[in-house]
Amino acid sequence: MTADVANSLLQYVRAAAAAIRDCVAAVVDMASAAGDVTAAVLVMNDRDRGSLPLQVSL
Repeated sequence: MTADVANSLLQYVRAAAAAIRDCVAAVVDMASAAGDVTAAVLVMNDRDRGSLPLQVSL
C-alpha cells in the first residue's frame, strides 16, 4: 500500500467519523428534548391533580 492510498483511506475514514458524530449528536439532542418535554408534561399533570410536583433529576 502506498502512502497516497493510505492517506486517501484516512481521509475517507475521517469523513465517515465526522458524519457519524453529527448523526449521533442529532439523535442525542432529540432524545434530550423529548425527555425535557416528558418531564414538563408529567410535572404539569401532577400539579393538575393537586399533589406535590414530581421531582425529576437528569
